[in-house]
Order: sequence, then C-alpha cells, then structure tokens
Amino acid sequence: MFYEPFEIQQDLDAWVLEQVEPPRTYLGMSQIHRSEDQLLAILQGNPWKPRRDHEIRFRLGFVFEDEVMRRLWEKGMLPAEVWENDFNNEVVATFDERFRGHIDGYLCDGSLLEIKSTVQDDLVRIINGKGIPPRHFEQVQMYLHHGGFERASVIYIARDSGQTYVKVLRPVKPAIRNLNAKAQRVLKRFDQLQSEAREAA
Repeated sequence: MFYEPFEIQQDLDAWVLEQVEPPRTYLGMSQIHRSEDQLLAILQGNPWKPRRDHEIRFRLGFVFEDEVMRRLWEKGMLPAEVWENDFNNEVVATFDERFRGHIDGYLCDGSLLEIKSTVQDDLVRIINGKGIPPRHFEQVQMYLHHGGFERASVIYIARDSGQTYVKVLRPVKPAIRNLNAKAQRVLKRFDQLQSEAREAA
C-alpha cells in the first residue's frame, strides 16, 4: 500500500510546527530589537505570532544550522560538547534572570558562534556594505556581554544558493549599555503593572 500525499503532508506540517518556539515567560535577548511595547506584551503572555511562511523558514534555518555545525565539528573547529548539544547554552543577565537568551554555541578558539540562514539577495546586501541586520547585531551584543565572550563569529548561509559569509563582531559598549537599559525599563514596567493588578484585585 502506498502512502497517500496527504499523509506525508500532514506529517511534514506537524514537524514544521514542532520547531516553532513556545510562548516565552521571560524577556528574550533575541527579541531585544523589538519595541518596548512589544517586549512588554510578550512578557504579559501575548507573544508575537509568526506567519506560516516564517514558521517554515524557522525550520529551514535549523536544518542549515545543523549542517554548518556538523562541518565545523568535522574540521575540528567546534567542540564535541557543542556538536553533541551537551553544554549550557543559556545566557542570563546579571541584573535580572528574566532577561536571558540561548546561544548556538562556541568555537574551539572561545568565540561565540551564531548561525543565521538567509536568502542570496539579502546576503549580497550584507556583504556589499549594508552590514548585518540590526536585530542580529543587537542579539549578538547581548550574548557577547552576558555570556562573557570577547568576540563572535556570525555565520550567514543563503538557503537558496548555499553561499556563506562570516562576520566577526566584538562588544560595543554604548550599544550594550543602551540595550541593557531598554531591558531594565521593560522589566520595571512589567513589575509595576503586576503590582497594580495585585492591588486592584
């Protein structure tokens, strides 16, 4: 008996949805580029809901990330514990444990490793001087600072061409200071609203 197309489709659709992150109960460093109102909404249990096409790209991103990490491990650039996912990938802010993130890993030279999948047109713009997207820059700045890393290797790979590009980032103190202050404002506002809600109850 042959598999029906809808059986294969249903399984693949479920597989894609399984990879989408569940709602967070903390302030994610990967979301720090969003507005303070958006970050507050996430903390209040109203998470940003990705579109269907975004969900599929998330899944594809994980596939490409795994293959890049495999290659780095095979070449001796990635520690075994990172390849085997046997390491603590959580980064937590010292000023408030509710501000946290999860890194992709680190290289044998001690550099933070962040892998981003994209498309060829966007990659060309990054390479030709536009620079990496601000959301990626801000995310990596938080990982560098709160993870205690001196530098980061951000690897981009185009899903539609296979072209890669590696960008090295180092901590930028003014950006780190501003982003930390932003996170603290959001958390402070959240605590105020929680307190007001308790008093009104």
